[in-house]
Amino acid sequence: MNWIKNSKIAIFLALVQFGNFAMAEEKITVKGKITAYNLEAKTLSVEIEKKEILFVVQDSKALEMLDDQLVVGDEVRVRYLVQDGKNVINSSPDLKSTRPGC
Repeated sequence: MNWIKNSKIAIFLALVQFGNFAMAEEKITVKGKITAYNLEAKTLSVEIEKKEILFVVQDSKALEMLDDQLVVGDEVRVRYLVQDGKNVINSSPDLKSTRPGC
């Protein structure tokens, strides 16, 4: 009988783990050109296939990169999540220049 109890616990733990995995959000990756950014509002606009997309930049290092290294017209690769209807960049590696060496 003890093995039945242990099996039930193992199945429960597996289901909990699978549930956590299933809830993980996958980031979307796009490439485009910077059309505008606002450091105070923490926003970045990128033109992707003739369509402008607005991103909210939550990561301070990504904001610093916009202030120091990237300019309007630069081509970038953006990885983002859609949260509460907003396109959110929440990690500095998620905003990269496509220039060689960057």
